[in-house]
Amino acid sequence: MEYPESPAIEKDIVKAKGNKIDSITFPENLLDLTLNFIRALRQNSDLERAPSVRASLGLYERAQSNALLENNKIVALNNIKSAILSVLSHRIRLKPSIKYLKTPNLFLEESFDKYIEESDYKEKEKSGDFL
Repeated sequence: MEYPESPAIEKDIVKAKGNKIDSITFPENLLDLTLNFIRALRQNSDLERAPSVRASLGLYERAQSNALLENNKIVALNNIKSAILSVLSHRIRLKPSIKYLKTPNLFLEESFDKYIEESDYKEKEKSGDFL
């Protein structure tokens, strides 16, 4: 399976094809973080099947929905984290050597937490972002 060659191409696909909720802002730095996490999963040697661009689209849309449900105007890291399991867990397949040690959900939780830790992302304090 072929994936977009660059993060910029994948970002363009997500913005063009993904459903956007007009009242919700998805910050560029969080969108980049989300897409780069999915791209990192594609390179992960513990996966037999990696998430496709459809996973990127699903995460983009679900994170916005989560923000809306929490009455926020801006997507936050917790909106993305809460969307990861439902969007990605059925779109990956762990290698046999890993799937007997971890569930897909545990693998994704650990991978995302580690990715955030290693990234330079710092969450800003929330103030005044309620509807």
